Amino acid sequence: LMGGELSVRSEPGKGSYFGVRIYLPAQTADQGDTQVMTAVTGYGGKRCRVLVVDDETDHRQLIIGLLSPLGFLCAEAASGADCLTLLATEAPDAVLLDISMSGMDGWTCAYRIRAAGHRCPIIMVSANVFDNRQEQLLAAQCQGFVSKPVRESELLACLGVVLEIDWLRAERPPRESAGAGLPENTLAANDRASLSALLRIGHVQGARRELQRIAAEAPGVAAACEHLSALMDNYELERCMDYLGVPVS
Repeated sequence: LMGGELSVRSEPGKGSYFGVRIYLPAQTADQGDTQVMTAVTGYGGKRCRVLVVDDETDHRQLIIGLLSPLGFLCAEAASGADCLTLLATEAPDAVLLDISMSGMDGWTCAYRIRAAGHRCPIIMVSANVFDNRQEQLLAAQCQGFVSKPVRESELLACLGVVLEIDWLRAERPPRESAGAGLPENTLAANDRASLSALLRIGHVQGARRELQRIAAEAPGVAAACEHLSALMDNYELERCMDYLGVPVS
């Protein structure tokens, strides 16, 4: 699903070497808009309806968890077929469409959406950066692309363009005071590292399981684990990373 390659070298009596290579989008200096985008509190004008299509429940809930608090009206579909069925009776302002779905993939679904006469913007979502090709998006009449793991800043930037949204923003507190009133981070360095690795790829369920293990095995971390658990329940992954003391980008 991510794109990339697996390799293995094995020698009898000595062991085996397994290699994994995946392709992820590079982070560059001009992508430093995370602080601005996370300060979004809503938007002006009419409420926008967004249909989130993904065969993974966690991925759908992550996106809905980001958009609903900002005033978006979100519907969800677990497959391309479900998406087409919903579009027969509903008219969303935009469709967020995962590419790698079982059964009908995202590209096929996009072509069928257009063949059925629906004109709403389609934003493709994929962990494979090679899917983000302008000629392919144009051929499927899609208006945008968001990479996985989905980042709030990238998602809102794309929606802002395709829906011409006037964002409402609030000043974000200075980073130095962001920890005021929070429970002390008493997690061990190795536990912070394991949680951060899972959150960085958007694996919320895995991070929850790891947090449960830490809470059960490590004394004196209950308050920190409870705080992180509440943030994960709201899919506030960037705040989790801030609390763990790990750079977001």
